[in-house]
Amino acid sequence: MALAAARRDPHRSQARGVAFFGTWMITGLFLDGWSHNHQKPETFFTPWHAVLYSGFVAAVVWGAWDSRREERVEDMPVAFGGPLMTVGFVMFAAGAVGDFAWHQVFGIERNLAALLSPTHLLLMTGGLLMVTAPVRAAWSTPSGRRLSWRDGWPVIGSLTLAVGVVSFFLMYVSPFRATVTFQPGHVTEGFRYLVEQAQIHTITSVLIMNALFMAAALLALRRWDLPFGAHVVLFGVVAVGMAGLDSFERLPLALTAIVGGLAADVTRTWLAPSPSNVRGLRTFAVVVPAAMWLTYFIVFKAAYALPWQIHLWLGTAFFAAVTGLGMSVLVAPPEVPASA
Repeated sequence: MALAAARRDPHRSQARGVAFFGTWMITGLFLDGWSHNHQKPETFFTPWHAVLYSGFVAAVVWGAWDSRREERVEDMPVAFGGPLMTVGFVMFAAGAVGDFAWHQVFGIERNLAALLSPTHLLLMTGGLLMVTAPVRAAWSTPSGRRLSWRDGWPVIGSLTLAVGVVSFFLMYVSPFRATVTFQPGHVTEGFRYLVEQAQIHTITSVLIMNALFMAAALLALRRWDLPFGAHVVLFGVVAVGMAGLDSFERLPLALTAIVGGLAADVTRTWLAPSPSNVRGLRTFAVVVPAAMWLTYFIVFKAAYALPWQIHLWLGTAFFAAVTGLGMSVLVAPPEVPASA
C-alpha cells in the first residue's frame, strides 16, 4: 500500500515535511520581527532565533531520515524541489553562519537596516527556495487540476509561506501594520508635504501587497483548482501575521484580507477561472482586489478615521483591480491569430 501511494504521489511525504518545518521556521522569523519592533534585547542568541534555526535543523534531520526510505527513492521521477532545493539549503546555511559573523564585525542591525542586511537577504532567498519546493514538485507531477485539502495543503501552505516571507521583508510598506496617517485640515506647505507622503506610503503599500496576493492566486490558477477556503488561508494568514509584528495593533485592517480571500474562493467556485476560461480569469482578477481593498478602506475609515477623500481611496481600489486585470493578461495572454 505504501509503495502504491508513493507511485501516485512520490513527493507527498517530502511536501508535507517542508510545509511543516517551513511553518516552524517562518514562525520564528515573524517572532524575531516582532521582537525587533518592540525593542527586545538585540543579540544573536535569542529565543526567536532559536525557533527559526531549530526549525531548519529539524528539517535537515527529518530530510536525511526520509531520504533513506528506498520505496520512495526508487519511484522518484525527479528530485524533490529540484536543484533549487539544494541551492536554497546551501544559501540558508551560509546565511546563518554568515549572519553570526556579520553581527560580530558590524554589530546588530536595527530597523530598516535589519531588513536589508546582506546576510538576512541571503537567508530570505535560501528560505524561499526551500519553502516553495512543494509548489515546484506539485507543478511537475502529472496529475489532475483539482486539489483537495488532504492532498493540496502542502501546496497551499507553501504559497502562503512564500508570500509571507516576501511580505515580511517588505514590512515597511505593509498595509496591515500601524500605517501613519495625517489629518490635512489647515496646514502649512511643509506639513502638507508630510500628509501627501503618508498618502503615497499607504497607496504604495496597498498596490505592492495586492500584487503579491494576486501573483500567488493567479499562479495557482494556472495549474490547479484549489479547494474552497484556500485563498482565505493564503490572504488571511499573511495579513494577520503582518499585523502581529505590531502586536495586532490594527488587526481589523488585516481581517479585511479574509474578505478578499472569501471573494477569491467564491468567484473561483462560481466562474472556474483558468487559462482555458479567460473570461472567468479576467473577472476573478478584477473582483478579488476590488472586494478586498474596498473593504480595507471602509474599515480603515470606520475604525481609524482615515482622513481621505473618496477620490483617494476609491481610486486606489480601482488601481488595484486594474493591476489584477493586467496580471491576468500576463498569466493568460490573448491568443495570437494565425497568419493567413
